Amino acid sequence: MTQSTILAAGTDNSTSTDVAVAAGAVATIGIFAASGSVTQGMKAVVYVDTPGTDNRLIDLDSVTRQVQVNGPATYRVVRVNAPSAFGVWSET
Repeated sequence: MTQSTILAAGTDNSTSTDVAVAAGAVATIGIFAASGSVTQGMKAVVYVDTPGTDNRLIDLDSVTRQVQVNGPATYRVVRVNAPSAFGVWSET
């Protein structure tokens, strides 16, 4: 499996690059702190791409730091303003 950063660490609202998951495949999407560990106030929202508005799937935070997603689908993550820097990674 290959792990990559899909959203560099920061504190501002920002959207990751897309994570395309092939039919029958599984990927993991998670958050990481720029330094130290993921703390309260760090939050990112995972969305599923649809022909209309993206569908909200799950919130990643200090309690839920990663999620497994299934294909076929395309996912993206939106970081919500945070008190300290964090980013988003995926492993496919």
